[in-house]
Amino acid sequence: MNTVKHFQRALKWIENYSIPGSGVAVSSVSNRPYPEVTGYFIPSLLAWNETDRAISYGRWLLSCQHPEGCWGDPNENRPYAFDTGQIVKGLLALAQATETHEWDGAIRRACEWLTQMIAESGEPVAPDKKAWGDQVPLGVLLYSFEAVKRAGEHFNEESWVNKVEKSVDWFLKDPKLTDFTHLSHFHAYILEALCDLGHPDRAREGMEKVAGLQNKKGAVPAFKDVKWVCSTGLFQYAIVWYKLGDQERGDLAFRYAAQLQNKSGGWYGSYGWFAKYFPKAEIAWAVKYFLDALEWRLRLSFEKQSGIFSEKIEVSDGRYQLLRELIFENKSRCVLDAGCGKGRYLRNILNDFSDLSLHASDLSTKVMSSLPVNIDKKQGSLLRLPYSDSKFDLVYTVEALEHAVHIDGALRELTRILKPGGKLVIIDKNNDRLGSLELPDWEQWFETKVLAKKLQLLGHSVMTKENIPYEGKADGLFTAWVATKATSGVNA
Repeated sequence: MNTVKHFQRALKWIENYSIPGSGVAVSSVSNRPYPEVTGYFIPSLLAWNETDRAISYGRWLLSCQHPEGCWGDPNENRPYAFDTGQIVKGLLALAQATETHEWDGAIRRACEWLTQMIAESGEPVAPDKKAWGDQVPLGVLLYSFEAVKRAGEHFNEESWVNKVEKSVDWFLKDPKLTDFTHLSHFHAYILEALCDLGHPDRAREGMEKVAGLQNKKGAVPAFKDVKWVCSTGLFQYAIVWYKLGDQERGDLAFRYAAQLQNKSGGWYGSYGWFAKYFPKAEIAWAVKYFLDALEWRLRLSFEKQSGIFSEKIEVSDGRYQLLRELIFENKSRCVLDAGCGKGRYLRNILNDFSDLSLHASDLSTKVMSSLPVNIDKKQGSLLRLPYSDSKFDLVYTVEALEHAVHIDGALRELTRILKPGGKLVIIDKNNDRLGSLELPDWEQWFETKVLAKKLQLLGHSVMTKENIPYEGKADGLFTAWVATKATSGVNA
């Protein structure tokens, strides 16, 4: 499986089915913009550093909010609590990512409307149930109410949090809450919501039933008594397994669903004999859950591998020698190791430059747990680093860009946090040596000129140095790209 190609195709599908001036289309056969899916696409886009598109989606959603605070479906524009909750997810993600108040009013109006959809007993009284009939379990509303709870915590609105907690308690009293009685897509909404609401045991209870239906190839039937599969349900089950720490089953489901991808980059809603869920339409939400499952797959993989990373690197190693030289020559004061692992380069820098402000970021919090206390550490991926624009004099990333999947997005993010005139140092493996090591299916190595050109397009001047010695060897495996950010004229 080539995960990078699956990702690139999915990104192209989003580009092709994003409607200018609005949101994402319902499907490949319905070009109406879908508010609900547009809303919960936004956190996925932000996670993969497709920020401009996420903001564009968000602004369209602001323009089509109903006066009472809700949003409607793409057909008759009838109000739905479920749809509104998904849009809260997106606008809240934008509020936290952009650190502006542009989204606050819409979020507040939506949450006020949603909390009115919860009776004092906790039972939902939303209009959704009447519209759904028996086709959708009421428990999927947990997936929306979870967003209201997080919004309440963000805005210090205890009444919203309390209302959601009442409703969660009401749902948890149902012993059949996690039973596989409906389409896998809807069932997985409930299980993921339980994970995110702090009830992993109930989610695990439901996934045990799913595990009993998963075959050796990774497929899980769309309903417990059929032989066809729901693409988005498979990706959602993978996410839940990843959140519960079960990488083996998550990977099986992810790989099976990924290989169903059409050449367009999208997925039909279902595959197999007698498939009945959008069997001839590529649905937007399948692409969203592919992106989310891939993000969780990478995160859990690095958490699981934390034990193999080293805390030490010899001072004589050519990779460290180059970093030390550049920090000294650049007179750097504020330095970030992006994708730091256990901080083996930072530990040496700390010894050699005692007066620097040193920062570390990694996808895995576990792997950073042993870093010295005088190194500031924050969880983040190369695609979404938790720092303000133009913060660092020097940013370096060693053997991390190869895992980013979305290379252009990672380079934009690394550029964003670098001061004008600052240095970005990438030390990674050269594509000429591809095949010399066994790789995970998402890892990429780089051609010297190709990566240099990408950096130049972002406004950097670039120096490259091949055959960086490492661990007593000089076999051409490592190349360094040293980029100096333009002082003006180019936006990352």
